Amino acid sequence: MIGNRSSFGLLFSLCLCAAVASDSVVLANPPTVSYIFPAGAQRGTSVDVRVGGLFLYDKPAFEVTGPGITHSPHLAHAKRVWFEGPLLPLPESQQQEDYPADLRGTVALATDAPLGPRRVRVFTSQGAASGPRFVVGELPEVVEQETDGDPIPTPIKLPVTANGRIFPREDIDLWEFDAAAGTTVTAFVQRPNR
Repeated sequence: MIGNRSSFGLLFSLCLCAAVASDSVVLANPPTVSYIFPAGAQRGTSVDVRVGGLFLYDKPAFEVTGPGITHSPHLAHAKRVWFEGPLLPLPESQQQEDYPADLRGTVALATDAPLGPRRVRVFTSQGAASGPRFVVGELPEVVEQETDGDPIPTPIKLPVTANGRIFPREDIDLWEFDAAAGTTVTAFVQRPNR
């Protein structure tokens, strides 16, 4: 009788462990990637990037696809850049917001890397995430240094690719350059993470 009880107890414990283990797999949150910043670099250069996303635990594997690109094999957690944005009125202020964690890595581009967008991928034990694009460019690039408070103009020299992001909400980035009176300057705005 005692042997049957201990066998039943062992069988019950194993079934309970299996049920708990199967629930944790079903309830796992797959990773998501919201952005990479800066969203590109000039070929022949190397750049430190910030990748933002949710459920990016430990040291997620990192990949930027395409020839002529080398990158960190893993992303490391970084201190989150945070500025308080404007107050939101009701009911928007009561909605749940998920703020992405910041991770850091590096991307290096060969001098002959083909121009254009490349897909960014991040892998964890819960799955893979893809979405943002990293653009290989041919122009010199400048990256906005995010500061809290009123915007300060960043001087640039044309031609250039200027990398900035609207963070927090309603953030304004200012870029200034010299040009002769009557000169036409053409600018393109691109949202590479879409």
